[in-house]
This record gives sequence, C-alpha cells and structure tokens, in this order.
Amino acid sequence: MLADALGRPLRFIVTAGQAGDCPQAAVLLDGQPGQAVLADKAYDSGALRGRDCQDGSRCRHSLEPRP
Repeated sequence: MLADALGRPLRFIVTAGQAGDCPQAAVLLDGQPGQAVLADKAYDSGALRGRDCQDGSRCRHSLEPRP
C-alpha cells in the first residue's frame, strides 16, 4: 500500500500471501509525486534505491532497533 504523509492510502495492490512486497513497490510509486520514500528494511533493494535516485526522491532506510 502506498500512503501519503498523513497515512491515508493512495494506492494498493492485492497479491498472493506468499508474494513479496518489494517487487510491487516500483509499481505503486510509478507516477506518484513525492520527495522521500519511507519504508522498512523489507523494501531495501538496490533496484528500488536506484529508482529513487533517478526520479529525484530520497530513500530513507529504516534504523536498527535499539537494544
């Protein structure tokens, strides 16, 4: 699901339960304006980071949990 800064859903894709979420990220982000992508480490892929750099948005990586 793609949401705006207030957490309101903008787009979503229904996939099979065993399907990964990361392959759908680029599809959800296509054509969407924005300056940053905030996502957890499940979306940390070179392909997604490369896409973010090309469209001018900035990718934020999740922080490691504190002990």
